[in-house]
Amino acid sequence: MAIKKNNIKGGKKSNIVPDYCECKIIHDGNSKLLQVFKDEGLKEKYRIDLESHENHIIIISRGKASHGSTPEAGENAIANMILYLNEILDFQDSFTMFLKDFSQLIGKDYSGSKLGINFWDEESGNLTLNLGIINGNSSEIRMRFNIRYPVTVSSDSIVNNINEKIKDTNLTFHMGNHNPPLHFPKEHKMIKALKKSYEDIVGEEAELLSTGGGTYAKLMPNTVAFGALFKGSEDLAHKANEFIEISLLEKCIKIYAKAIYELAK
Repeated sequence: MAIKKNNIKGGKKSNIVPDYCECKIIHDGNSKLLQVFKDEGLKEKYRIDLESHENHIIIISRGKASHGSTPEAGENAIANMILYLNEILDFQDSFTMFLKDFSQLIGKDYSGSKLGINFWDEESGNLTLNLGIINGNSSEIRMRFNIRYPVTVSSDSIVNNINEKIKDTNLTFHMGNHNPPLHFPKEHKMIKALKKSYEDIVGEEAELLSTGGGTYAKLMPNTVAFGALFKGSEDLAHKANEFIEISLLEKCIKIYAKAIYELAK
């Protein structure tokens, strides 16, 4: 059984759970290799479609998109692809070694537990891990992850744990863009002013939240994200047909106007 060449690509942004991944495998016509792709049970399990051509196969895996801060709400098409290929390809080369390493250390785990980074704190909850992009060929495969970690955890702890876990594999880790977590205590005067603005307009107590979602607040001092998703509304961030109802938008405007007044006192 032999693969002459392969390439794989999927995802558009690291902060979105990818809903599509594609892998092209160029082969030598070996019937044993072609036979392994006929397992209908595995194709259904990993949402796989196949296009078979004379000297190559195009494998398509599908998932469900969601925001990278809530990977549990989506289904990762890249993970589906890699796990599928790891199950059906039973020979050993650099590509199948990568499939094995990924399946053992990451797979569909979005908590980071397999990498030893499943941190948690009371202020911000659980760490989240999202594989958003993959691009590669027979020579090299690059993956881009989006990690959102608790405010009481250091980034060094995460990097050190990852490097320790992958040291005996063919995987290497490189730190990309890094924005440290943002946190304001509920007693902060800005938080109090925003809380009052919401309560005065909506007429109910504001529930203070932490979220893994990244905003421009991280790039500006003394700034915090405020709205605009109301309690009970569906979270449509980064999803198809993202929208807000006019009545809720009007309510937002009133709250923001009140907030400007409170903050300017």
